[in-house]
Amino acid sequence: MNHSKTELLANPRFIPPDLLLKFGYSPINGIEFDSTAQALSFYQGGTPRVDITSFGLAVRNSEGLVVGHTAQVGLGSISGEFQVLGTGQADSEIHVARWSADANPAAIRIGKSRNAAIGSNTIVQNNDVIGRILFMADDGGDLGSNVAYIEAAVDGTPGVNDMP
Repeated sequence: MNHSKTELLANPRFIPPDLLLKFGYSPINGIEFDSTAQALSFYQGGTPRVDITSFGLAVRNSEGLVVGHTAQVGLGSISGEFQVLGTGQADSEIHVARWSADANPAAIRIGKSRNAAIGSNTIVQNNDVIGRILFMADDGGDLGSNVAYIEAAVDGTPGVNDMP
């Protein structure tokens, strides 16, 4: 490690090709490239915040992805993981569109499982709320006033591949 806080560790024979490149101070505040893990990670306070891997871009849990601002903003008591924040129409909209020569649409999917592990499956139950779209307004104190919502819930007893 030199005084610039740049570290390059490489296997001279590249068997396996395990290149590790770090920029930043310890605990690391910077960027780490690890060829063995095939990951580019961005650290703050020693904690990885964002990873780019062969799977794609991953923002760490509870860190959030914010577009248009420097930090998450709460609506009511919730600060969502993905936020688009703006001051004009164009920078505060989300567009989902599909260009294809067929009858298939663009889509927004909201899902719910009774399993607490991401990617695992447990059947939902009667009266479980599956999704909700909330319309919030500023009441002079915050954006915590719910004006209206659209909600979908299970109405009956579900079975495997059979939703009432």
